[in-house]
Amino acid sequence: MNSLPTLSKVTLNSNTQCSVLYDEYVDAVELSVGNTSIKLNGSNFVLFNEMVRKATAKILMNSVLNNNYQRG
Repeated sequence: MNSLPTLSKVTLNSNTQCSVLYDEYVDAVELSVGNTSIKLNGSNFVLFNEMVRKATAKILMNSVLNNNYQRG
C-alpha cells in the first residue's frame, strides 16, 4: 500500500512518523506508527477511529479534571 497517497501524516515529538493510507479499490486502510502498521477494511477503520476518539475524549477530560483539582 506504500504507493498509495497519504491521507494524513504527523510526526510525534519523538520524531516517530505516523501516517494513514487508503486504497479505495479494495476499501483498505493502513495506519503506520514508526515501524508498526495495521491494515483494516474501511468499516473496521471507522470503528477503530471511534474507539480512539472516545479514548481521547476521556483522557482529555481526566487531564482537565486533574489539573483543576490540583489548582483548587
